Amino acid sequence: MVFKTDVVKKALVTGSFGQDGSYLIELLANKGYQITATHYPQHSLPKYLEPLKGKVDFAPLDIADFKALEKVLSQNFYDEIYNLAAVSFVPDAASSPLSVKKINTDAVCFMLDFLNSRNLSTRFFQATSAYIFDMHQNMPLNLDSKINPKEPYGITKAASFFWSRFYRQYYHLYIVNGLLFNHESPRRPDHFVIPKIINQAIEIKQGKRKFIKLGNLEVARDWGWAPDFVEAMWLSLQQATPDDYIIATGQAHKLTEVLDIVFDYLKIDNWPKYVKTDPAFLRSDDPPAVFGDIKSTSNKLKWRPKLSFKQMIINIIKAKLDEKTN
Repeated sequence: MVFKTDVVKKALVTGSFGQDGSYLIELLANKGYQITATHYPQHSLPKYLEPLKGKVDFAPLDIADFKALEKVLSQNFYDEIYNLAAVSFVPDAASSPLSVKKINTDAVCFMLDFLNSRNLSTRFFQATSAYIFDMHQNMPLNLDSKINPKEPYGITKAASFFWSRFYRQYYHLYIVNGLLFNHESPRRPDHFVIPKIINQAIEIKQGKRKFIKLGNLEVARDWGWAPDFVEAMWLSLQQATPDDYIIATGQAHKLTEVLDIVFDYLKIDNWPKYVKTDPAFLRSDDPPAVFGDIKSTSNKLKWRPKLSFKQMIINIIKAKLDEKTN
């Protein structure tokens, strides 16, 4: 097996302009890594990553272009690869299943086969998702829970999960699946529900909007803080042997709790007056509560989420208010 001899660790991070990728390369840079961070070619450097310009090798890459992907993989020996590139918004994935499969599954297989065919000792983190599980089963979800995805995003993530396990078990590669539950930050795209609520509540405060349209307010989800989650990703590749990990908070919170915190912080009384139920956002098979079991992850990685749910929401509100006033 080919091992690296340089002292400085080298890491490849795909999907670096996204929420997770950006926090991860900040963490790795603080730890002294030499980083290659890929991003979709049509996307420009986000403002929050400008401080890393010149310190990180930002490389344009369409991960579905396997010739380009092979070129990036061949340029260096990487001690660690974090594959965070994916089509991650569930409605988008449902509209184009074949292209989602190429990005979320086929590219993963290509990278794993590259490592195996060259007998490399690189450690590989695959960002998997809680959406691979059957959501209508006993909670909390753990690695023994039933896997039964219902739509293209979950199906492609489940496929990459099983392929990663195969390459680890059959070829003895160091591969970790991180089964990520919902996680938030100011860098989360605005079409997800928490930033949507916060942005629109701010507009109500400013007199620019009258209502927020949502689905079932009683659904509860396991929402964590993205910087906490990327720390777990890094820790998962520092262990003596590879494994799979549930990366979550272990707690579920209702949308009503989000609304309570947001409207209270913005000093808007009686939030039900400003929230309407829109049938377009109702899902007939929406499970009432989804949350993960992090006991094994906590024990093995000596990791627990640091930021509370309430403080996470407040942090995002403050950041959105700053964006709208600057």
